[in-house]
Amino acid sequence: MKQSPEQIKTEDQLFMKKIQARINLKIAELIYSTEETKEIYRQKVVESDSYSELDELVRIIDDGEYQLQIIQQKLFEQLRSYIWKIHELDYLPLKEKAFWTEQLIKAELAEEMTTVYCKALDAERAAKNSRTNGWTIIRDNQ
Repeated sequence: MKQSPEQIKTEDQLFMKKIQARINLKIAELIYSTEETKEIYRQKVVESDSYSELDELVRIIDDGEYQLQIIQQKLFEQLRSYIWKIHELDYLPLKEKAFWTEQLIKAELAEEMTTVYCKALDAERAAKNSRTNGWTIIRDNQ
């Protein structure tokens, strides 16, 4: 039995809706993308009129999520490295090491982490210069 053009169009629309629903599910499961980005993706799904547009959108979503994952991994490695370096400082009291570690964790950008680490190094130099006869003078100025 041959299908009418309307039946074919209806089936095509149903299939398109299923694909859109799967893409929306994929968007909901994204880990690294922000809610604003997800909302833009959802809007693009609604606006897409063809399978090729949806296919291109899926590629964009996958590429974007991958790039965000790489950025997150690099930031974590930098955070871990700075925390380890602060832990290894010789003159900085444990209380100050904890303070600078907390400041590193609060930083969201690589540049912020570098700034915090540099401040920790300055505190280390100050602590080294404060040593007198084997004793450390602790200044509670924070």
